[in-house]
Amino acid sequence: MHARLAGLGFKPQHAGALLAGEAVVDFLEVHAENYMVDGGPRLRLLERLRERWPLSVHGVGLSLGGLQPPDAAHLARLAALVRRFEPRWVSEHLAWSAHGGTCFPDLLPLVYDEAALVRVAAHVDRLQQALGRQVLIENPSTYLEFDASVLDEGEFLAELVRRSGCALLLDLNNAWVGAVNHGRDAWALVAALPPSAVGEIHLAGFAEDRDAAGAPLLIDNHGSAVADPVWALYRRTLQRLGPVPTLIERDHEVPPLAVLAAELAQVRRALAETPAAAAVGADAPRRLSRPAPAAADEPLPAFAAALLDPAAAVPPGLRAWNGSDPAVRLAVHRNNVAAAWVRALADGFPVLRRLVGEACFDTLALTHARHEPPPGPVLGDWGDGFAATIRRCEPMHGLPWLAEVAQLERARVRAALAADAAPLATAAVQAHLAHPEHLPGARLQLHPSLAALCFDHAAVSIWAAHQGDELPPTLATDGAEAALVLRDAGDAVLTLAVDAPAATFCAALAAGRPLGAAAAEAGPALDLAATLALLLRHAAVVGWEHRMEAA
Repeated sequence: MHARLAGLGFKPQHAGALLAGEAVVDFLEVHAENYMVDGGPRLRLLERLRERWPLSVHGVGLSLGGLQPPDAAHLARLAALVRRFEPRWVSEHLAWSAHGGTCFPDLLPLVYDEAALVRVAAHVDRLQQALGRQVLIENPSTYLEFDASVLDEGEFLAELVRRSGCALLLDLNNAWVGAVNHGRDAWALVAALPPSAVGEIHLAGFAEDRDAAGAPLLIDNHGSAVADPVWALYRRTLQRLGPVPTLIERDHEVPPLAVLAAELAQVRRALAETPAAAAVGADAPRRLSRPAPAAADEPLPAFAAALLDPAAAVPPGLRAWNGSDPAVRLAVHRNNVAAAWVRALADGFPVLRRLVGEACFDTLALTHARHEPPPGPVLGDWGDGFAATIRRCEPMHGLPWLAEVAQLERARVRAALAADAAPLATAAVQAHLAHPEHLPGARLQLHPSLAALCFDHAAVSIWAAHQGDELPPTLATDGAEAALVLRDAGDAVLTLAVDAPAATFCAALAAGRPLGAAAAEAGPALDLAATLALLLRHAAVVGWEHRMEAA
């Protein structure tokens, strides 16, 4: 697996600069769950990137360390993504992130024992069988340990390689974070791994905090530059492994591409100085770190329950290496999960967040997450019920238009991620219109992105007034409004103000009703010609069938 390749975790804000050649990058990594969409601009951009660079697809949602096998539907989506884009590498994490039908957007720790080894090896095997290829498993950042663990992390990973045939993604920032957080030597993890199994290296940054005893507690935040001790560990690791494809990760506080290009240059220099054949000793023998403890209940369910209830006590069986109160360390995971939930909803409801303010929005988001947590790791799929949560929230009862703005924003997200569909050709439309006697029975197929919305309040005007940097001096909320939301041929998501009859007509068409029935449902105020012209002008009609309706 020796290769002097320096890669970068792709961020959409860097797309223009990358495609313009403003940085030397050997490969790009994308998070799989960000591209598990039906269609739209994300996939088209990924196609452009794939034409220029090898891809690494990095999964965060299969919960390989969980008690249940990987979710079949999610695994199928990953397999489809891999088939379409044919990445050079596919990787996942030695962690769990789902339990009891709830997805926790964090990489959570597991017990390192024989039972977990058997379970994780089976899950990795299922993943590799589904993809038809070897995958790389990444060592996680950890803040807590389980009393029930009997293997060191390095021993666990080495044995996982032996049993499953997987390869490893060695995250040296995670190795350093875990070593400091558990009072260990980071090199012990590197030395325990079979050198030939390491197929990729990750470098990232961390934040610094303190635990309950005042000891350093490092937080893997992917929001800062690679730290000096991690660079030192990287150079030493290369001397053991030889040159390995290496990636710079930055997921938060993302700087301009030029800043990351400077870190890539450091990677490239280190790889150039590394001999092709590294000198390594024999692999460490397999051993148990300490005698197995008495049998205990599986701790993951209690851990999951504690994440959902921030007031819950620390579950039994968790410990800190220095004997300090583990609650501070558990709070890292609670904060990670809560922040990811809030961030996912904030990305999808920006106007609502401006309307209520950040603090109120965060409270609403956490209320929604704890009553209706995301059922899966693709957070773009989550949010349909947010408007209902707002309606149920007593302080919002006097502001009924807020829930309607949420409905509109959610429709815009769904439009951006909807499947692609080619519009009906002009000649075909003209041919259909040449037979007006067939129109009542015609069934028009509308673009999958289209949503027709009717509101009791001025939700469309409120949303439109908050598209600029300046807030409107006054906010008119009275007056029923309606809109069509759809993605146009240029991938722009449009919000078209229409009257209620037009929206009702389009909703009926989208539900599969024939044109005549849809027009009757809309009522006599419908301007049929104008509404059809609007749909055709925005490429919203993608199919047209004639069916003679029974008398």
